[in-house]
Amino acid sequence: MAWWGVEGCFNAAANDWLYGWMSLCPMINSERAWGSLFSATIWTIWEAQNQLIFEDKAANVKQAIDMVKLRVVWWFKALAKGSQDTVQMLMLNVKLLCVEHTKPKLKKSVDWIPPVKGILKFNVDGSVRGNSGSAGIGGVLKGAYGNVLCLFSFSMGIADSNATELWAVFSSCLVGY
Repeated sequence: MAWWGVEGCFNAAANDWLYGWMSLCPMINSERAWGSLFSATIWTIWEAQNQLIFEDKAANVKQAIDMVKLRVVWWFKALAKGSQDTVQMLMLNVKLLCVEHTKPKLKKSVDWIPPVKGILKFNVDGSVRGNSGSAGIGGVLKGAYGNVLCLFSFSMGIADSNATELWAVFSSCLVGY
């Protein structure tokens, strides 16, 4: 295999192959670029296999390689919002994928601020595994001095994030009622 000047072939166990994949080429030092390349390659192989099985259409290796490159480039463009590089530039020069185009994230401290005296504050949250999966909610009711007056949490079964967050707010209203 020789894509973007990267050459390698593995005839080993899956773990060895995966570790080898990550150390193939020192020129590609971006974890994001490597992760995208690996994912795009697996996706393209899966797609070619399905086309062969279901459509009796043999894969063209050059087209498959170009599709992998194109997927990596489009993912990179989506993540590197400040990048001025064109798709064509990125397709021709893998080193451009290794440049960080995003601003470093600043960590912001978020502290709980108590309500004024005589007011209670409910903090609620919902959590979902995946896009729509196992969901749960919880909440805590605190007074002006940070004293916990009420806690709740429970499973919602299967739900999406919007329903979960709304249910958390609704549940806090029921407790407060």
